[in-house]
Amino acid sequence: MTYMLNKLDDFYVERSKELNSLCNHLLDIEKGNPLRTTVALLGPGGYGKTIHAHSFCHIKKVRNIYCDGILCVELGLNPNIEEQLKKLYHLLTGDDRKFLNEGEAEQYLSDKFEELKKTYLLVIDDVWKYEHLEPFLRISRNCSRLITTRLLDVATQSKSTIVNVEEMGLEEASKILWASLDEKPVNLKPFERLAERLSRMPLLLRLAGAILRKESLNCPLDKALNDLNKEFDRIGIKIFNKNTEEHLNSEVAKCIDVSIKYLMVEEKQDIRPFIQLGVIPNGAEIPISIVSALWQKDIHFTEKLCKKLRDFSLIKYQPGDQTESFVFIQKIIHDYLTKRLGFEEEDTMKLNDRIADALFSQQNEDEYKMKYLLEHLIEAHRWDNIREIFGNISFLRTGKLRKNSCNSNET
Repeated sequence: MTYMLNKLDDFYVERSKELNSLCNHLLDIEKGNPLRTTVALLGPGGYGKTIHAHSFCHIKKVRNIYCDGILCVELGLNPNIEEQLKKLYHLLTGDDRKFLNEGEAEQYLSDKFEELKKTYLLVIDDVWKYEHLEPFLRISRNCSRLITTRLLDVATQSKSTIVNVEEMGLEEASKILWASLDEKPVNLKPFERLAERLSRMPLLLRLAGAILRKESLNCPLDKALNDLNKEFDRIGIKIFNKNTEEHLNSEVAKCIDVSIKYLMVEEKQDIRPFIQLGVIPNGAEIPISIVSALWQKDIHFTEKLCKKLRDFSLIKYQPGDQTESFVFIQKIIHDYLTKRLGFEEEDTMKLNDRIADALFSQQNEDEYKMKYLLEHLIEAHRWDNIREIFGNISFLRTGKLRKNSCNSNET
């Protein structure tokens, strides 16, 4: 059995409607067989599509039926397709083969799937363009596919069965607010009112729930709820129109501002390091060593602050056991950080320069360096280094430099 599954959040709240739909489309429960089809989880950003996909894969009957294995890839806005294909090939074969290009990687992987004659479930997360999805559809003709996307065009072009990720039920939404507390509250009405105020949006509920969890350690829960609502009153958060992206982003920004205030006031935490994460390319998995270089702090301080930011649901932090720890920032929060960088008048050239220095000092050429070094050099205006890279044929031949990572006129 082969599995590539992300660990579910400790306080994950199951949403039965979407999970039942996925079971109906991807499982033949009566015969205990997989259904070879393509299903798309479709919904706006912040609605929990990725969590739905991974929670589906953790269901025991799903893992029993897809006993050959469950494979997961995450694409994002600017994916490195060849690298994702290489990871899949290594998982299936144990071979760290280096491919000449994306086309060769696709061909080898397609041949391997055909040779194995197994029915895998392939999860393709965060798809923004159909052309990014195509190679994974071609290699997995005998597999079931589950994709997540916020774009209807991607779902229709891939001829997917669509499962809409819709507004949460009130009971599910309010549970996100109290699930992390030591015990279930006796009176759930205040949580339901707060869930309505936050338009039952999972991201905002997680932010508010994290504040309540932290504050309830220092004061009665009723007071923590009352104080949080007063803060929302002060900043002007109200039920909003989720169909208007500009309005949605505005309300999300207000909720993040509240979380930041709690960090600053209650935790006595300088939030400039958090804002500085906005220089990291959107969708990147950030090695903790790079975050440490960006903040100019030691690893101990960096890990401690990352855990604190994770506890407030502002970032995802994955501590490594045998490998390096990583930080990931959800797109809607990354958009907020990018805007705040401008407001705070941070010297983004200097911040990118710190990261470029750290990447140049690395002996190994890891995935982050290969994908994002050039982007950081451009933002730092290090033109001599850029010319040096374009003279390094062995570096360029890896084919891993992120597409669209540089502007041809600048270089």
